Amino acid sequence: RIWRMDDVVDEVGKVSSWILGDVLGKDIPEYLSLTTKSLKKKTLPTSLNQWQNLTFDDWLSISPLLCSFVVVISWVIYFVLCYRRNRRKEKPGTPKSNSFWIARTLLVRGMGLVYFSAFLTSAMQSRGLFGENGIDPVIKRSTNRPIPAFEFLETVCGIPRGDLALDIISWTGVFLSGILTLGILEWVVIPLLLWAMYLSLINLQARVLIGYGWEWQTCEVGFLILFLCPILPKKKLTYKNALPPSELILLLLRWNAFRVLFGAGMSKIGERSSDCWKELTCTQTHYFTQPMPNPLAWFFHKLPDDFHRFEVALTFVEQLVLPFGALLPFQSARVTTCFMEFILQFGIIATGNYAWINWISGLTFLSLLDDRTLTFMRLGFIGDFARNPVTPSKESDSSEDSKDVSSESRDNPGDSPGFSSLGYLGISVRSLIHACVVVFICCKSIAPLKELHSPAPWLHYYDDYFFVNAYGVFGFINKHRVVMTLESTHDALPKLSGKKNNSCKDREGGIANSPDGKTLTCADVSYYCSRYPGLSDVCPLTCGKCSKFSRKDKKALSKMKWKPIHFSNSPGDIKRRPMVNSPYHYRLDWELWIHTTASMERYGEDWLNTKKLQNIPNPGIVTSLIDKLLKGNQEVIGLLGNEGYLNHINTPISFSLQNVTAIRSRYYLYEFSDTENFIEKGEWWKRKPISA
Repeated sequence: RIWRMDDVVDEVGKVSSWILGDVLGKDIPEYLSLTTKSLKKKTLPTSLNQWQNLTFDDWLSISPLLCSFVVVISWVIYFVLCYRRNRRKEKPGTPKSNSFWIARTLLVRGMGLVYFSAFLTSAMQSRGLFGENGIDPVIKRSTNRPIPAFEFLETVCGIPRGDLALDIISWTGVFLSGILTLGILEWVVIPLLLWAMYLSLINLQARVLIGYGWEWQTCEVGFLILFLCPILPKKKLTYKNALPPSELILLLLRWNAFRVLFGAGMSKIGERSSDCWKELTCTQTHYFTQPMPNPLAWFFHKLPDDFHRFEVALTFVEQLVLPFGALLPFQSARVTTCFMEFILQFGIIATGNYAWINWISGLTFLSLLDDRTLTFMRLGFIGDFARNPVTPSKESDSSEDSKDVSSESRDNPGDSPGFSSLGYLGISVRSLIHACVVVFICCKSIAPLKELHSPAPWLHYYDDYFFVNAYGVFGFINKHRVVMTLESTHDALPKLSGKKNNSCKDREGGIANSPDGKTLTCADVSYYCSRYPGLSDVCPLTCGKCSKFSRKDKKALSKMKWKPIHFSNSPGDIKRRPMVNSPYHYRLDWELWIHTTASMERYGEDWLNTKKLQNIPNPGIVTSLIDKLLKGNQEVIGLLGNEGYLNHINTPISFSLQNVTAIRSRYYLYEFSDTENFIEKGEWWKRKPISA
């Protein structure tokens, strides 16, 4: 796009109007008002007796306030100490404590690994999920959100939006993220292209993408990583040919680390959180109700109740106290925070498959580690520039005199006497850009901060680019695992009576309005039937509550030979071992968990109370999935069990699902098996049917 000067002036005017009008005139006063109200509600005890009488809920409520006071006081002490003492001289030959060369390399390459997982997941699954013939073919739909990669392919290369464009973007992302991870080429264009391409995929608005926080965080952190990369391409970044990483950008990465953890902690003490959090019992059911358990989850589930209570208490420490360590000015405190967070994130990764959310959350904490710490950890070999970010020793001074770049200027290139005026101009422009980014992110952070003050903090994004988001995750923990299983048959269908309940009809016309004012019909809300029980009363036909078969028909169908269809990493066969797939992500399995376990808790309670099989309607995504399988859609079939077999017979899925005559769904309550059955029979799960 060619920008005229009038366009630039208009954009500058819009940004100025936003900052002066919305941010300074509305958002900041509103946030200060919310903060004042929050402080009035969370008054600190004024006597020893009041401190002793605090309940566990009281401690959870005031712990963020206490930690905030500690951060403020720490910064005051830090500035006083810095003012009174001279700059400490570093010992010759030791890494500088205020340099972050190694951390910069780890952050950039770690982001490359996150992008690699994201784009590989997209390359392997996008066609079946949201391609032209996918379960939710959003690739065909128009969108007002920015999709620069698709627009480039269509306008410059003549490739229309479709499966081919989807493949090109996904596999190009895999290739470029591999370059970024391996450090083959250091250039800001590579992370910029990755960010634009992944933003384009998310903004297609496929439900399996845009609905999840780790997708937004990938864009948010990916945007900040851009400013740690050189503008000009370099095969290897060294301390001689590059400027030190900007501490302003590192500060924004720490800000992201703080918001992600603290948002998760606040969601666990909000109004919509599960009671088990404050009862310290959530992990007694979490390990088997989580989206995709791995093998270690079975063993952790069997640990004593006291250990589970300790786990939940530790979670509160991690998410309500530990994040403030990222904001402290003292390096020793930040390093301690980082290592503690790594240990806790590793524990989550070891017991569940949560895509790359824990990987990217841990990645941002690397911004807390300086070169001295990483060199002590024997990580100084990472990157050529990371080998010698040291203060010069006297012995090396004479040998360096003949070189163009002095040893002092290697740590601070801008301080070199021979640094050109153009170089100083570049440093000034770079500093100005980074300062503008900080102001921009601070302004964008007001909405997520207001979300933290809400009664029930949750997940939210606030713009089309996901610059700053709210991350209130896993405030609700399920007590039951409702699992939908699919079974197929090649038998000839019996002659059915075809009797239908003609009185079972959807309400005609609009039943609700979308946030943008569009009138929604029953057909438009089929996706949400499993999430909102009241919809089945308004749209019984769409939500699957209408009986399609008579009792005689059901009996005839039950006599047919049915074979189970396995998903990639969802429970099915009770002897099937859970898999380890993180940071790779099975999006269909996660989405099915959202529409069953996360949305059908009530069915488990009803069955436990009545012991009666229920008529559970299929969610809209399941109806679409079954329709594609019956048509033999190869892209959708490829989303199923990666073991490649149905019911452990030597028949590939792609062959077994050809020419099937029918597919049926059944719902079960799943739990991890007893220790005795696990040892003697090799059973990982036990299940009970809750639907006909």
